[in-house]
Formats: sequence, structure tokens, C-alpha cells
Amino acid sequence: MSPFLLVYTALFLLLATLAHASAVPQPALDLEVVERVDNDPDPTCSRGIVASDVCCLASCGTCGGEGCHLRPGRSWGCCMGTIRSRGRNCEFNGPPCSSPTGFSGTTAPPTTTTTTATTTTAATTTTTTAPSTTTTTAATTTTTTASPTTTAPPTTTTTTAPPTTTTTTTAPPTTTTTTTAPPTTTTTAPPTTTTTTAPPTTTMASNPVWQTVNTGNTFPTARHEACFVMVNGKGYLLGGRGNNPAKPVDIFDPATNRWTQGARPDIELHHMQCVAVGNQVWIVSSWTGGFPNEKNVGSIYIYNTASNTWSTRPGLPEPRRRGGGASVLYDNKIYVVGGNRGGHGGQATTLGWMDYYDLDEQKWVTNLKPLPDGRDHVGGGVVNGNKLCIAGGRDGGVRGFFFATKASTYCYTFSTDTWQNMNAAIPAPRAGSSYGTTCAGHLMIAGGERSDAFSQVDVFDGSSWTTTASLQRKRHGSGLAVSDCSCGKIYIASGSGSRGGSPELTSTEVYLPNGDSSPCAVH
Repeated sequence: MSPFLLVYTALFLLLATLAHASAVPQPALDLEVVERVDNDPDPTCSRGIVASDVCCLASCGTCGGEGCHLRPGRSWGCCMGTIRSRGRNCEFNGPPCSSPTGFSGTTAPPTTTTTTATTTTAATTTTTTAPSTTTTTAATTTTTTASPTTTAPPTTTTTTAPPTTTTTTTAPPTTTTTTTAPPTTTTTAPPTTTTTTAPPTTTMASNPVWQTVNTGNTFPTARHEACFVMVNGKGYLLGGRGNNPAKPVDIFDPATNRWTQGARPDIELHHMQCVAVGNQVWIVSSWTGGFPNEKNVGSIYIYNTASNTWSTRPGLPEPRRRGGGASVLYDNKIYVVGGNRGGHGGQATTLGWMDYYDLDEQKWVTNLKPLPDGRDHVGGGVVNGNKLCIAGGRDGGVRGFFFATKASTYCYTFSTDTWQNMNAAIPAPRAGSSYGTTCAGHLMIAGGERSDAFSQVDVFDGSSWTTTASLQRKRHGSGLAVSDCSCGKIYIASGSGSRGGSPELTSTEVYLPNGDSSPCAVH
């Protein structure tokens, strides 16, 4: 054979060999690499512990009212697999959120784990695979190489045991032997297939509740037509029907949930809304005496919480003395609105008068514009910091006064001395309710009476009413003591459990705007 032909033949065989080699299946790469998001360097941020509802929980929805923007690396409200809010740990026992932009649903996404890239090698007739070791974090993967003429698919075995080492020994091309070490624990589903459902983050904010407070063996004196107000972190319950002797001051400490007793006034005081002024409680308009011919009290009664003593100052001038009206503090003035001059008898006269006592000048001013629709057994509050709002109450000067309740809401603008009908009827017209201004600056009305006592609670935001959680026990003739605006707690105590004066209650309740699962809950 000529040299030329030999070269040509060799070149042809080389090209054929290269073409054949390119047609042979190459090792296939099946790579899945998931970046861990639970490796925050902050040691206080960890997984696998109990949930705290000041945080985003599993839904990565909101953190204390602000967005929870989860991403690999730390973000403001989150620390990887664990969510934090306002610098406090959110100790969460479910899986972390792994979405780069957060997860707004109510079900947490599956746990993100570290997956080692796995290479699966297809068998060929010319390749002998050496022994190899494959290690996985959540599951053990065994790759079996079939005989030279057959390619078997990889077989996957899943365990939650510690990493298991699998050794695959491939004999000469005609024989394949696979030896797998047994798992050290019972085989179960891997954590990555488990989805944990956490409470939605909106539950706290949308589920306010009243709780009965466990006060141990301490209780306030049973009373109704009293007032309840918070001074320097403690609740003071004053007045109420009964003059044998007059009711003492009862003092509630939210830090211990216990009641203690203070001094008694020298006369019976009832049908009033009391006002906190510094470390004092002021009662500027009230009644004394028994049903139905109650008398107007002629003095201001002041209880000093620091010294546990009572004192008096000149009351409303005649003929403007009355009881059953609203009393509200604004700009160092105590405003008195509405009320009744004649008790519950035939001389009862319901009024719309408005006066105030100037604490700086120590005098009464009585020439203010009256409430257009007078009423008694009423209270009020400063709404949104600039208006005095009145709602509910009744006309006590008519027969069947229990049913002569008022539905309208009026607000007074201090700067212009004008009243405005807000055209917002209270959801359940009633009288004798407990009134208070919430930490949000809204007027809350709890309980009351008409044909019976009420447990309903309504809140006015300055333009409309919302009905919130009901009291545990229907009652009327008490007050609302607003405490600790970091939690928004509001307390109510005593009162009458039905229309009229019986039964008088000794229980205490607390309003939790964020629900009974919040850190503010009383247990």
C-alpha cells in the first residue's frame, strides 16, 4: 500500500473515531444549589424555638405594623430563618421564610436547606467507576452503575438520620456490586417536605379582646354609678351609691393585679365622670343621696393619690349644679357637659349646659355654648386631641326615661366654641355607659343600660363608629381607666350587672387591642 493511501486511511479512521466519540453520551450534570438563609451571624437569632407574637411569625407579612422585608443576608426586621421586630427576637418554631421579598400568605414556606450538587454518571462500555463517597445533609443519595449494556436510573433513599456514607463499588465492566450501610434511625420524610402553618400576622391587630383579670383574693368594693380613672400607673375607683358609710377609694395596681383600699370621702358621691389632674382625681359635678330624689353636690371633691386624703373647692354656682353629666380635661380646664338637676324624680330636668373650671385661674366659666341636644347619664372624651365628643345618654326628665336614650354624636371645637352634629349614630343607643379616650385618641363607650345592661363596646374615631370586642360581663355605671399605651390596655371595674342597681359587681376586666395572645395579655 502506498504511503499516500496509508496516510489517507489513518486520517479517515481518526475522523471516524472522533465522530463516534462525540456521539457517546457524556456524563449528565443535575445541579441544584439552594443558598441557606438561616446562617445569620447574630447569635441571638436562632431557629427552632417558641413563637412570640410581636414578630412577623411565619408569614413574613408585617413586623409590628411595618414591612418585613426578608432577603438573603440581614434586613431591618428579619434575621434569616428567624424573624425579629423592633429589635426583639421573634422566637419561631416553624420553618423560615425563604422568599427574597417576604411571604404574605398565612402559611410559611417550606424550610430551606443546603443541598450538595450531585453528579450522576451514566455507564459506558469503556469506563470503570472507582469507589466513591457521597454525603448529603437531609437525605442519602445512592447512585448504582448498571452492567456495561444497561444503564439503571439513580435510586434515592431518604432519611433524617445523621449523614450516612454510602460506598458504591463497581467491579470490572461485567459486574456491579452495591453495598449500602444501614441507616442509624427510622426513615422518615425529610424536613423539606414539611410545611408548618403559623398564625397570620393580622390576627393580633384584628382580634381585640376583653379578659377578666385574676385579682387573687382582692376585690374592689361592690358599687355602681362610680368612676374609674388611671393616675401614675394605678387605677382609682371612686364613689358609687351607698352612704352607710360612703364608699372608700379602691386602688388597682396593674403590675400585681391586686386591689388595696384608700380613704373615704365625707359624703356619698355618685353619677359623675372623674378627671385625673397630676396626682389628683377631681370630681367637679355629681349627685349625693338615694333614688329617686338625688341632690346636686355643691363642692368639687379632690382625692390626692400621694397623700391618700380628700379636700374640697367651691363647686358650680347655683343654679348650674347638676349630676350625671360628662367631665373632660383639656388645656388645664375641666369641662362639664349636659347632666340633670333633679335626680330621677318628678323634678328631673335634663340639660345641655356647658361650663368649665379653670385650674390656672381657679374659677368657673359658665357662658359657653350649650350642647344642642341635652342629655344625662352621659360621658365624653377628647377625640384626636382637639375635639370634645359626646354620645349616648338619655333624657331623664321624661316618663320611661330608661328608654329615652340618645343616638346622636356631637363634637365641640374648643377654639371656636361651636358644636357639630357628626351625623354618626352610636350603634346601640344606651345610657350610663363607661367612657374613656383610648391611646389612639378615640372615644370608647363600654356597657350601659336601657331595657337591660349592655356588654357592647363601641369606638368613635372622630367621624364614624366601630363595634369592638364585648365585655366579659354586661355592666353599667363605672368608668374606663386607660393604662400603658405601649400595650393600649383599658380597665373597667365594678358597676351594676343589670338595669338599675343590682347586682353590684366586684370583677375587673382589661381590654387588649392586640388580642389575648399578645405579650400584653394578662394571665
